[in-house]
Amino acid sequence: MFSPVLTAGIPEGTLNWLEETYNLLNVAITRARVNLLVVGDFDFCYHDLLAASRYNRLAKYIKERLNGVYSTIEEFPLLGGEHFEILGTLLDPSNPEFNRTNLIRFIGSCKGFIDWVDPYFDQSVVDLFDELFTKVPHPEIEKIRLITAERQVQFFDGEPAKLKPESVVRLKKQLITLGVDFDMRILHGRELPHDRFLYHPGGAINMPPFAGAYGKHRHVSEYTPSKTTLEDFNNYWGKGNPIEKY
Repeated sequence: MFSPVLTAGIPEGTLNWLEETYNLLNVAITRARVNLLVVGDFDFCYHDLLAASRYNRLAKYIKERLNGVYSTIEEFPLLGGEHFEILGTLLDPSNPEFNRTNLIRFIGSCKGFIDWVDPYFDQSVVDLFDELFTKVPHPEIEKIRLITAERQVQFFDGEPAKLKPESVVRLKKQLITLGVDFDMRILHGRELPHDRFLYHPGGAINMPPFAGAYGKHRHVSEYTPSKTTLEDFNNYWGKGNPIEKY
């Protein structure tokens, strides 16, 4: 919900400040996940502001392109008005399983191949693919390549391995029986990117930290488009050691 705090009689200095700080307007209208509700004096923004005003342009866009002007809250989509289609599945972010469910559904929606680099994969990555490929029907993924840091599969800093190589090898053999070419390679942490990336036929994704995305957390993990390329992944893959070496 966003209020532009604009109405007839607003001081000129305040109006000028609002126009000059258009970055605040940009943030306000681009953070909505499902819907954006603007509460304010529509007639003033639509009829009285100059055509060059960003708030006039916003009012015109909502009315003329979206037909989205309502006079009562009951008319508003999602709040008692017309039916509103949501792309995807609406989940409850207060549920500690929220991020895990999101990750499983996202991975399961990928088709063809998955190439995924994350320096902090732990044993849960085996659980994730176990869960995905025990379902019937299982995801339409023919090839999976994972890369993680060496410290994850070895005794490191006084702690046992967070990812057991033997369980990865077991998963690899299991998926072969389903026609899935699964493999994992290992690199020293210094040779890996700081961020985490996933590539599939639909594009490249900047992934959330694996522990947060698969663990029981109440914050919402974000998945955003990445400008990295599959060539970047292949460079890491070419330098990696097979998981069987560990």
